[in-house]
Amino acid sequence: MQGFLTRDGTSPGGLLELGRAEVRGHGGEVLLVATGLVDELPDVPGLGERWGRDVFHCPYRHGWEVRDQAVGVLGSGPLAVHGALLIGQWTHDVTLFVHTAPAPTPEQREQLAARGVRVVEGEGRRPRRSGDRSGCGGGDGRRGDQRRPRRRGRPGRRRRPRLAGGVGMTGGHAHPDPAPGHGSHDHGPHDHGTSGPPPQDAASWDERYRSVAAVWSGRPNPQLLVEASDLPPGTALDVGCGEGADAIWLAERGWTVTAVDISTLTLDRAAARARLVGDEVARRITWQPADVTGWVPGASSFDLVSAQFMQLPLAERIELHRRLAASVAPGGPLLVVGHHPGDLQTTAPRPQLPELFFTADDVAAVLDPGQWQVVTLEARARPLTDPDGRDIAVLDAVLRAHRLA
Repeated sequence: MQGFLTRDGTSPGGLLELGRAEVRGHGGEVLLVATGLVDELPDVPGLGERWGRDVFHCPYRHGWEVRDQAVGVLGSGPLAVHGALLIGQWTHDVTLFVHTAPAPTPEQREQLAARGVRVVEGEGRRPRRSGDRSGCGGGDGRRGDQRRPRRRGRPGRRRRPRLAGGVGMTGGHAHPDPAPGHGSHDHGPHDHGTSGPPPQDAASWDERYRSVAAVWSGRPNPQLLVEASDLPPGTALDVGCGEGADAIWLAERGWTVTAVDISTLTLDRAAARARLVGDEVARRITWQPADVTGWVPGASSFDLVSAQFMQLPLAERIELHRRLAASVAPGGPLLVVGHHPGDLQTTAPRPQLPELFFTADDVAAVLDPGQWQVVTLEARARPLTDPDGRDIAVLDAVLRAHRLA
């Protein structure tokens, strides 16, 4: 059954009864069940044998299962680029095999490059699995595509073709940071994916978000997952929330979240994504526009305060950390994560502005040791692929400190 949301695990009889109840709700008395549609795959040898195993057709239904894995998008229609950008919300290791789709326009190529999506021209020949450098005959080592098959009726029935979207093969390796050419990182809403300085005002951030469908990966920051997964839910403040991945992740786990960002455009985008996750999650999040360099949160108001990759000049950063610390309720943690100065000695795409970088000790120096217990104080290594395709390691400055009751 396709295109039927929120009914996982429901028996066939249960589905029938739900359908009857819906018909009765509209004043109807007859329920017509139509069958006979079948999936018509792209004409690529070997694709059918992998269907339902490591070939899939919809990022909404299968994206979670292939998160963080290498995914290729096999193009066959005008929505190929859209599919490649969409699957990038689940993984940073994406390749678009143009196949029989129209060649991407210059504007689309810019969008793909900004999301780190590789483009392989020419028609795919045969998918390959890991061990033989899995891919789709495109020579890039990707594992396939994400193309929705055309649906057609069985013989004797009226055909109902659908626009192609994607079929995908999962697996391979993944990089938590962007692939070469990516304009953003998955690990921080205000991380810098290029060597230039980040935008500084609301208009500049709005323009950056307006330039592409999604600036960030749609995945929560990895250090938040490490440090907050074991915390009981309460009230949380997400500072510089970007497109909302951290706030949504927290809300899904029962937190009541205030998510703050300077860009009203990205807050609207984040709120829309939260609604897609579910009404209950959306209700738990308050999206608040504010310039955090001057905004003052309520004192002792939050059971968790998280600031991920807020790279500010020294004076503004110290003042921000002081205000955030004051907003933590007794017993609650302050979590601050940022780019470590050691990244400037790597080939990672970082702005050559040392004043924007800090260590965990720099953050701890702002805190009164008589009022805080430091739980995490480290430069935590994380793998990254640099713009030249080399595997390197970068460092995240991570401080987690709990305010004493």
